[in-house]
Amino acid sequence: MTDRKIEKLFITSCDRIVIALLQRGECTNAALAKIVGLHPVHVSRLLSWLEDYELVESKRLYGRHLGGGIRRVNKLTESGCQMAVLALKRREVLAGQGKS
Repeated sequence: MTDRKIEKLFITSCDRIVIALLQRGECTNAALAKIVGLHPVHVSRLLSWLEDYELVESKRLYGRHLGGGIRRVNKLTESGCQMAVLALKRREVLAGQGKS
């Protein structure tokens, strides 16, 4: 079984989101959707859930420099960082399993 198939079996979409935020810092919903390969609406729903569990903090940015639009910018909380580190370690272990 390839590393990618193993990762898809055991690494959740939420894991991929918190790992991306750990590696990149603050990120918009649209950027996260591209990074983790999910539809932006799905990412938005997952981020709301992660916010409910206090793993992610989100703020809304308004302004002309955004073309008059609104952007939601997300970052990990301290608990979110801990969860992301665990998810990253699990992904690394799984990647090692695929090489045997």
